[in-house]
Amino acid sequence: MRILRSLAGTPTNAIILKSSDLNLTVNDDASYGLHPDGRGHSGLVATVGGDTIISRNTKQKCVALSSTEAEIIALCDAATYLHRLVLLFAELRLPQASPLSIFQDNQS
Repeated sequence: MRILRSLAGTPTNAIILKSSDLNLTVNDDASYGLHPDGRGHSGLVATVGGDTIISRNTKQKCVALSSTEAEIIALCDAATYLHRLVLLFAELRLPQASPLSIFQDNQS
């Protein structure tokens, strides 16, 4: 609904995609125990053909016990956003090739 309100309020603005490659990619990262209450912080950037379409950062909803767990929480959030974007692109008749990529710097 927030996206639709934004689009309705800015009918003259446009997103111009520079690439003919319309594949979705998501990059995400997390910080462990960043906030005073022990919660971490997550961020993600979704791109289409190298052009950013969504960037989001948020305080995590639960306290992670390790940096690995904080990264997994961020990965789950990114997968949820990617799934929603795939559904949106399918509705716009821009089907995505499988598998899609989520990039993360978690080595453990």
